[in-house]
Amino acid sequence: MTQAGDHEETYPRKSVSGSLPQLRWWFIALPLLIIYLLGQTDKSNISVVIANRQFLQDLNLIGRPAVTGLLMSGLLFSYAISIFFWGYFVKRFGPRNCAITGVVSWGVILF
Repeated sequence: MTQAGDHEETYPRKSVSGSLPQLRWWFIALPLLIIYLLGQTDKSNISVVIANRQFLQDLNLIGRPAVTGLLMSGLLFSYAISIFFWGYFVKRFGPRNCAITGVVSWGVILF
């Protein structure tokens, strides 16, 4: 025969700390998603700007598609090369420090 309080022990108790790791990932995943989306928007905006007639006129690039292509290729090449350096920095200094440094330097360069 079971007592009234015995059934509580058969069900595992949900610990309060069990929900904290899930909450912690929201504080990590959401900012990373926002940063990723802003980075992709930044890259796509550069390709849109390079096709803007006023921008091309200001830089005296109208009728010079080779120079325009060289500028765009240089930008994408610099993105590709920087991945290797960031890999080294992340390994050496840690992901948190590199993420903070990267976001701050990116913000300073943009503004």
